[in-house]
Amino acid sequence: MKNTKILLSIFGGVVVVVVAVVGYFLYQGITDTNSKKRQRDSEYKKLQGFYNYNPFPNTANVDAERENLGKVAEWQEMLLTELKAFPLPPSSNDPIEFSSKRESVTRELLALAPSGVVPAAFGFGFDRYKGGELANPADVSRLMRQLYMIDILAREMYAANIKSLSSVTREEFDGAKIAEGTSRTSAQKPPVASTAQGDVGIAMTKEEFTFKFVVSEEGLVDVLNRLAKTTMFVVIKHLEVGKVSGGDYTLAPPLKEGDGKDVGVKNPRPPSRLARQVSGQGREIPVSVNLSVDVYSF
Repeated sequence: MKNTKILLSIFGGVVVVVVAVVGYFLYQGITDTNSKKRQRDSEYKKLQGFYNYNPFPNTANVDAERENLGKVAEWQEMLLTELKAFPLPPSSNDPIEFSSKRESVTRELLALAPSGVVPAAFGFGFDRYKGGELANPADVSRLMRQLYMIDILAREMYAANIKSLSSVTREEFDGAKIAEGTSRTSAQKPPVASTAQGDVGIAMTKEEFTFKFVVSEEGLVDVLNRLAKTTMFVVIKHLEVGKVSGGDYTLAPPLKEGDGKDVGVKNPRPPSRLARQVSGQGREIPVSVNLSVDVYSF
């Protein structure tokens, strides 16, 4: 009986210890859980605060943005002034004036062209008027503008040393031939140049031209650079380049025996430096170019 009591006492003590240990860990777990929950709630509130935080208006930011807006408006005005600086020909509705101006410009461009660059009696996009046909008065103003632009573009190509200019095409709007003394009805009025309005409310017109010419690769780069630097606002719309013929290299000629001055010399005289070059500048094959540009007026 005494042994039984001892065993029960030991067992009871062990149970108490186990319960105490389990209770301790349970308390620690609950405490840690509550701490993590409080931390979670705190971080969530901080995150919600970031989401709901409105840093504006901030006086310094508002002042800086107002200053930036003023600078952008100033730059826009300067750009618009530069774009409008291109001197378009004055508006006209006189077919005789256009005919005289077309003949004058064509004659000058033919005279300026190096030998063989343009065909004889080249029309520069106005072939329909070469026979003396008068333009309709409603078309004259836009025709004068197209003539003025083609004159500038052709001169830039001459300056880039193109080898030949075979075709100039303008955006034709002048329709079928009109009998002298008649005019279009209101339903037959010609369309004006393509118009567009940018996001900043700038009205503009656009004329499209296509040129077909032959030039060296170096000259083509010069043409593109010159068009980019002209006083007109020129945008390259389409550029197609192909070889006229042959490849990009030329084999050097075979070595020849020296002439009478080289009597007794076993090795032949080498060819000149240019003859030894097989590619590169001086040996490049010209390229045929199909170039379309849009010219904007503001």
